[in-house]
Amino acid sequence: MDILKKYEQELKALEGVISVNIGNKYEKGHPTGDLAICVFVVPGSAVELSQRIRAVIKDNEIPIDVTEGNRDPQNREREKYRNPLVGGIAVWNTLCTKFGTLGAIVYDAKTLAPMALSNHHIFNGKEGLIGGDIAQGDINDNTANGIIGTVVVDKVDVDLDCALCILNDARGREPRIEGYPIEPGSPNGPKRVRRPSKDMRVIKSGVATGITRGIVDKVWSKEFRVKPDPDYPSHDGEISTGGDSGSVWLEVESFDAVGLHYDGEKDRDPRAEMALAKRMDKIVDKLDIKFSV
Repeated sequence: MDILKKYEQELKALEGVISVNIGNKYEKGHPTGDLAICVFVVPGSAVELSQRIRAVIKDNEIPIDVTEGNRDPQNREREKYRNPLVGGIAVWNTLCTKFGTLGAIVYDAKTLAPMALSNHHIFNGKEGLIGGDIAQGDINDNTANGIIGTVVVDKVDVDLDCALCILNDARGREPRIEGYPIEPGSPNGPKRVRRPSKDMRVIKSGVATGITRGIVDKVWSKEFRVKPDPDYPSHDGEISTGGDSGSVWLEVESFDAVGLHYDGEKDRDPRAEMALAKRMDKIVDKLDIKFSV
């Protein structure tokens, strides 16, 4: 984190840089497992900015990862310190600092203890790591002020890419998701879970791309695929990107939770755009949780 503090402000001052953090270095769309200074830049600027970024970080021993992002500037609010905690905001494991999305506030089905739901690969970070503190707010603040809870080591499933964080009492929490309701009188978060089905219209609220909509076009035993909803196109055609992992896909009509977003396509062709989510009906059974008390 000291390395990030050393370069962060100078990197953010470069025109075209969206955000800077510590995370996995990617090659050909896949994580290498090595930590790097990750710089999100506006589309079409990666080649030029890579040279300018390296001019700032002159030490070639420090790996950098430059990714063309598509974050709406309004979504930066999701990366700031929040109290009360809600779904749709940025969280990370303090041992790894690769941020993702706090999907929703959920409750242990037996004890009713409030917990935060997100992906295993967000809450547990590097392969093989289980546990650690979860933080929210300033990426440089891994003190008690930034920590919101601890990963529940027996509430983790790698196959369903899901994990829970037991929340401490440092902040309040609300069972709503950032950006909702879409219109006055509509729900602001899920209360129930629904199985995904083909042609179901869904919506999600994530840190990177904000609120986007899609249509379920493939359903498998543990996951499903979402394609963009042509009636509700996003501002740049993307329905998800890096940082959205952990978002909860909801069925539009009922606002029931359908899936936990974990991945998307790596193809730059807009026709290939899609998102992948783990089935929420499987997750709630596996983790023994519910969305309302």
